[in-house]
Amino acid sequence: MKLARPRLSATVAWLAAALLLPPAAHADAGIPMLPLAYPVMIVLLIPVVAIETIYLRRKLGVDRWLLVRRTALANALSTLLGFPLAWLIGVVLEITVGGLFVALGASAFPPIATDNLLGKVAVVILSAPWLSPFGGNDRWPLVLAFLVLLVPAFFTSFYFEWFVLRWSPWPVESHALRQAIWRANLLSYLFLAVFGGVTLYFGLAWYLR
Repeated sequence: MKLARPRLSATVAWLAAALLLPPAAHADAGIPMLPLAYPVMIVLLIPVVAIETIYLRRKLGVDRWLLVRRTALANALSTLLGFPLAWLIGVVLEITVGGLFVALGASAFPPIATDNLLGKVAVVILSAPWLSPFGGNDRWPLVLAFLVLLVPAFFTSFYFEWFVLRWSPWPVESHALRQAIWRANLLSYLFLAVFGGVTLYFGLAWYLR
């Protein structure tokens, strides 16, 4: 019994390392997007907090350091919990929809090896959480999948931050606070879409070798 806790801790640590630091993979095996997108979200966490803090301070006019602490806490929760949760829900939906296609006798998500660009884009969007196999070393499907995943991540981030920030004594009524948090998240996720997409694109050269 004394070894149960160390064994459990070692198992959790091993799983976390395997998830966040995956070996290089080939595109013909399908790619789970969490190990690729999650490090980008973590790296950009500080500028995201800065963007939201600057915007919210201008709108709310409250103490800077209180706002920094609360915004950092809210973003840490939404990054550590919200983004993986959004990804997991997406995987479950993808598997469910794919299973329905298979049950109907159709291919769930056909490979992206097609000359039809719109078909490629459609398959990437549908299989964004766990990207469907595609031929070659193209990086744009991975970047597009990242951008698609930012949509549910935005909503989970908004609700996490609203849950944290609404308990603080801000000098504004509830609706105005919710609106300010919504717009702050729009700004920060626009930043994530641009700089996160660029960071991911140039960081994928080693992954698709």
